[in-house]
Amino acid sequence: MNAIAPMQLSTRIARAGYTARPLLSVCAAVWMLDIDEDKVLALVETGDLLWGFNVGSSKAMNRLVRILTHSLESYVAARAGASVASDPGWETVADMIFPQGETMTGPQLGRSLNCGRSHVINLIREGHFELARPGWRRGPSGSPVIKTESARRWLLGRRIV
Repeated sequence: MNAIAPMQLSTRIARAGYTARPLLSVCAAVWMLDIDEDKVLALVETGDLLWGFNVGSSKAMNRLVRILTHSLESYVAARAGASVASDPGWETVADMIFPQGETMTGPQLGRSLNCGRSHVINLIREGHFELARPGWRRGPSGSPVIKTESARRWLLGRRIV
């Protein structure tokens, strides 16, 4: 059986009707670039991968790094010799990451940041986001509702440069 290159697989997944998460984990970048974790982190820290973020909680011992999918795709294209558009700028990047509208639910924030429900709740409890309505609970209609602009501001402050 022939191996499928990472970008070919990404294209096949998209054609099947699935959408990629806007931010990818370091593990996904390791797989896509076929390099080790330290090298991926070095690419983020040197700016070769333009948009990397630490989405970890303030109590975490280690960073929880996420990389803009578009940055990875641009890096791969540039390595292959293709001309790549310049840095899209924060507003465009934020539009790629977060849903449109003044508010988003906890699950939407989790998808945007590519993290789990518990992590989103921990970030809310730490006061990182402004809630559009007080409280949340388990079950139907119990999801926290977050003001999108507060999430955008928070993430911009978490950029790794």
